[in-house]
Amino acid sequence: MKKNCLIILTFILVSCGSSVNLNLINQYKFNEFEDCRPGGVETFKYKYRIGKWIFYYPDGKIKAKGSYELIQSYISTRCRLDEKLEFSKMANDWEFYDQNGQKINSERQVFSELNCVTHELDDFLEIQYCFDEKQNRVINKIITN
Repeated sequence: MKKNCLIILTFILVSCGSSVNLNLINQYKFNEFEDCRPGGVETFKYKYRIGKWIFYYPDGKIKAKGSYELIQSYISTRCRLDEKLEFSKMANDWEFYDQNGQKINSERQVFSELNCVTHELDDFLEIQYCFDEKQNRVINKIITN
């Protein structure tokens, strides 16, 4: 019998058998792109969501659940107008819930923040990367704390 051992964050799962079937949720993938700066070309790292995700209200009730699909998109940089990059967007399997836990029929635009990922640069500065479905491109916004 084949033994499989996986370590996931602080959890250790030991499974004996021919395969391990895990449904991982809330995973990120990391990538990078180049942008021109006054001092030359700089590499920027970014992250995006992959696979299945569940979002919660502050009280712990489910707000939304669904999955993200990988896409090839574009971002405007100071080097090029259309720098190609890999990102993700919400798939068509999303379910949304109100604060009482009742399933609701909601337009995806109401939950458009689910297409955004924030990358912290330091204690005072963050960059938010959002996939804009209408423009089919990633928009980046600088946020100061």
